Amino acid sequence: MSQRRKKRRFLTPPPVLATDEYLSHQQAQLETPQRSAVLSTLYFCEVKGIPCNLSEIREVFKVPESTSTDILSLKRARRLQNSDEPNTRGNLRELTNSDVNAIATYIDNAPFKEKGDLWVDLAFRAGVNPPPGKKEWTRQTIQQRVTELTGMKSHKAAIKEDHPEHIQRARVRWCIAQLVIRPHGVDWRCVIWCDELHWATSPRHVKNVKRFPGTDNRYREDNIQYQKDARKDPVKKKWFYIFTVIGYNFAWCIPYDAGNSNGKINARTFLTVLPHLRDAILGKELILYIDCDSAHKAGDVLKWMGKNGMD
Repeated sequence: MSQRRKKRRFLTPPPVLATDEYLSHQQAQLETPQRSAVLSTLYFCEVKGIPCNLSEIREVFKVPESTSTDILSLKRARRLQNSDEPNTRGNLRELTNSDVNAIATYIDNAPFKEKGDLWVDLAFRAGVNPPPGKKEWTRQTIQQRVTELTGMKSHKAAIKEDHPEHIQRARVRWCIAQLVIRPHGVDWRCVIWCDELHWATSPRHVKNVKRFPGTDNRYREDNIQYQKDARKDPVKKKWFYIFTVIGYNFAWCIPYDAGNSNGKINARTFLTVLPHLRDAILGKELILYIDCDSAHKAGDVLKWMGKNGMD
């Protein structure tokens, strides 16, 4: 007669072992039997004088040392869902901070053509997937969490680069000098401004890109949609160009044809505009401000303005 087996062997994992769901996803929680196993094992070893550390607990029960430390500090065998204690932590977030940062980092390093893709697709490419048994996150969930934590959201793409720093500084110096001459708003009522406006009848295909806020991020190279990618529809587009002058209680414009494809005004075309502009402003106490475009400061233009009272 065979001797009766004294040691019972488990053919299936006992309920005191951490589940694969807990090990694979950080939002999962230990069940009450698993928490009780940690406390009872350590207590038994302490009473019997048997050495036992948290690494051995991890080897047997698959419970990480950090989790065992939390269980010992709380001295609570029952998980919060089964406990009489109030749960002050609130519901678990669908997207953890590490998930959100992973999505934001992926988008920030992605090429321009990917930054306009759907939030769900970008999260998948970033390696962030819902926990087992959870449906896919919605666009609103991902967008709200990413914006809440990192500030990243959708913006209209910049069409071209920002002005170089030396030009920006020169413009600031010009503004400071002009404010010395005209320190109050009423002092600017005699000033009128002019420039060319380029219009087209077709829509502009400016993309929405996901990026961090701020001017530096707006004009970063991989966040700029260059002019060649934002062209009007070549079939439907109709261009027209207007030379415009505006000021306090003053507005004037005239269409012009520069004879080229980009509408940039040249000295010859500007000389055809100036007689009409002179008739509109002469006799009025107005000061015309013109930028330093090559057509505006050409020799023939300055000579004509000097002869016709516009110097």
